[in-house]
Amino acid sequence: MDRYAFLVTGSNCCGKTTLVKRVVDRLTADGFDARNIFSVRADNDGRFKGKVPDQEKALLEVWGSEAGVAIFEGTRINNPLTRVAKAHPEIRQLEVLVVLQKPDVMRAHMEARCARKNKTFRKDYWSIRQLEYEGMRRYPNYFSKKRITNVKLFTMDLEYRASAEIEAHLEARIREVLR
Repeated sequence: MDRYAFLVTGSNCCGKTTLVKRVVDRLTADGFDARNIFSVRADNDGRFKGKVPDQEKALLEVWGSEAGVAIFEGTRINNPLTRVAKAHPEIRQLEVLVVLQKPDVMRAHMEARCARKNKTFRKDYWSIRQLEYEGMRRYPNYFSKKRITNVKLFTMDLEYRASAEIEAHLEARIREVLR
């Protein structure tokens, strides 16, 4: 069996964590061996918040694991994961799913999250230009510069309806790989 890694990335508040959790839950409920699916929520895992060499060491442990599929989800994991993938392409094939958000959608999602967490939305920082860059251009530009070609783009809407499309794509690919 070939081993694969799927990176689900994109801007803040675009639904990455929720959709990855739902896919993994459905697969394990359908009888897929959980030991064959390694899921990393990098933004919530202390191993991936430290210095880059430490992040790469932790990533290499997952990258080299025997699991048929490794799913990485996060906003800040792209650079160390790309380096590990390029250094060790013989271990796993990398597929990237980027979740994009238009500025008005990203702003609404971030304002709602701030309200839920009783935090202040920083209007001074999140200008339309900054929202456009973070939500629509940052991640496609990054993977283009790094010459990562196996990238699929999805655009999230205000009601997170694109989650179903992303989940269906990710789940189908994982089922295909683990067959």
